Amino acid sequence: MGNTILDERYKELLRQVYEILKPLGYKKEASNFRQIYKGGLGKILNFQKSKWNTNNEIQFVLNAGVYFEKENVIQNFRFKESECQIRKRVNGNDSWWVINESTDMEKLYESVKNSLAMILDLFSVFTDKETTIELILNEKANSYSDITIMHYRNAKLLTDMGYAREVYELIKDSNAKFLAELAKEISLTFTRQM
Repeated sequence: MGNTILDERYKELLRQVYEILKPLGYKKEASNFRQIYKGGLGKILNFQKSKWNTNNEIQFVLNAGVYFEKENVIQNFRFKESECQIRKRVNGNDSWWVINESTDMEKLYESVKNSLAMILDLFSVFTDKETTIELILNEKANSYSDITIMHYRNAKLLTDMGYAREVYELIKDSNAKFLAELAKEISLTFTRQM
């Protein structure tokens, strides 16, 4: 693999994307664009190439995520989209862009640019860490994510951050093994505090 012309077209597309994102405070690392806010919130736009790419065709999608850690300052400046609490694949799971010899790069760029505008607008609701946590706990964030937000890792993180009662209400009836165990652990903590 490694068709130089197609690879160069892809790299040029990422360069054009960065021209849009850089003035908004995003930093580029390979095919990831991250924005880190004061107060401990991060956002990422990740261009993921297909593992099935060939010398004659490059396929890719755009993944987006919202990220935070326990502390109010992000320590992991290289967080991945897969580590985000809220994750979204732009244009859905079956909408891969294609670069091949006959691709009209101007049309492709316009399509990517429109999708960028859509995801930036969609994720503009996550203005800071506190708002993001509130949207998760009142379950409004679910409409922005392609994954279940209240999975074990997020539930444990929020519990450790002091939101045990709120998390408990969201997971107390869960049939998922680890969530059920966490709910039981939280419940025991409540009992000991009485």
